[in-house]
Amino acid sequence: MADGTLLPESVPVKRCKRCGETKPKGQFHPKSARCKPCHGREVVEWQRANPDKYKAKQARWHEKNKGKRKQYAQGAWDRMSPLARLNRSRRSRDRNLAVKYGITAADWDRMYSAQGGVCALCRDPKRTGRFNTLVVDHCHATGRARGLLCAGCNVALGRLGDSAESIERVLAYLRGGQVKV
Repeated sequence: MADGTLLPESVPVKRCKRCGETKPKGQFHPKSARCKPCHGREVVEWQRANPDKYKAKQARWHEKNKGKRKQYAQGAWDRMSPLARLNRSRRSRDRNLAVKYGITAADWDRMYSAQGGVCALCRDPKRTGRFNTLVVDHCHATGRARGLLCAGCNVALGRLGDSAESIERVLAYLRGGQVKV
């Protein structure tokens, strides 16, 4: 193999037509000349090169499989062991944090510890959200994560448009002063 590991002779192997590496047959789709990683890269390349065709293909598939999609997903979840469910949930969370906010689960844990496990704004230990967790607050202009907030504070900040001027007007209002329009 390309990484220098040797396979026992009893393991059937195949050479990928794209990358040229010799890999176990389990690394190939049946009747395919390309290994699964190469095939996956080709699929993504095609999807990016043909976004309209890809969207149409997806729409046709979803229309054809309306009833089966939810049934399949629930059945797959039901067949998973509790450990597999936990691992899937963790991977999903890790992917979500990385894609949406550019942070890792370790970054989230550090923010949580630094904030004492409470919302960065209200500091109320009882307000940790619907799923007993805090949400990542981020700057909409830069995408940078700022801290962890309870759902209520996150919504309030969002309604104020993440604007320091709006928050200053709220403070002036609460202090009983005149609000500049």
